[in-house]
Amino acid sequence: MSGNSSVEFIKEIKKITVQIGDSVHVLSGSDVTIVCSAHGTPPPVTTWRWNGRQVISGSRRGQLIIKELSDGSRLTVQQFTSENVGQYECVASNTRGADRVASRITALGVYFFVFLVRIIPPPRILGTLR
Repeated sequence: MSGNSSVEFIKEIKKITVQIGDSVHVLSGSDVTIVCSAHGTPPPVTTWRWNGRQVISGSRRGQLIIKELSDGSRLTVQQFTSENVGQYECVASNTRGADRVASRITALGVYFFVFLVRIIPPPRILGTLR
């Protein structure tokens, strides 16, 4: 398995799919899917790790979902937030050995600015001078 080293900036909340090995910055609230392709004989079994801890599908309030594929697996992080930032690692292993590759994913915050405008009327003359 091998990955690319690239950075992609996302400007709107949407679904994002990356190949394992890519490093990306995503907007908070986006769904992020990482695809890990693994080939071998016998066919390898893939597992996922996040910041060194094993990922279990449905963990962390249902935000992490693992889908087994015929040639690897897919990890989806729903509504990615700063709590999900870190290194996601795919480990593929069979009776002949193991291989691993990782992606680093960071969150970009969504900021809203509110400007308060106070309109001050011009002065008025209430009377006349004599």
